[in-house]
Amino acid sequence: MDAELARDATAAGFRKQAGCLAARPTAEAKTAAWTLAVESGDQPTDLLRELLTGLGCTDFPELLRPFVEPYFDGLDRLWADRTIENATRVAVYGFPSRLVEKDALARTDAWLAQDGHAPALRRLVTEARDDLDRALRARHAGSRGEFEA
Repeated sequence: MDAELARDATAAGFRKQAGCLAARPTAEAKTAAWTLAVESGDQPTDLLRELLTGLGCTDFPELLRPFVEPYFDGLDRLWADRTIENATRVAVYGFPSRLVEKDALARTDAWLAQDGHAPALRRLVTEARDDLDRALRARHAGSRGEFEA
């Protein structure tokens, strides 16, 4: 990886490397990406997109479950403390959309049931929740054979 970055020692090369490192299927890689994107203060928005997209790239949902509670627990604080661009990126790309599971939907609904969220943040989470609900219903329908030709 370092050799690739040396060949493309640009901001784009650094972002792509960060995304590739975040996509590795290990708990350590996912934690490092989460820490840099969410717990280390404002980052360039394009870097956030690469980190959080890479973090979500996995066929192993158990690697993503540890980030559900920190996402919802810190979302309002993050929204208040970060630039609007940073906060929006984390709200959208950090949402547990790759966890197409009832528990993720239930946790989202529990967060939405609470008062005090900024209206724009509530809208972003509601839109992500609806996408997750559609994915869950499609998965359920597919498992019943409703999509077969």
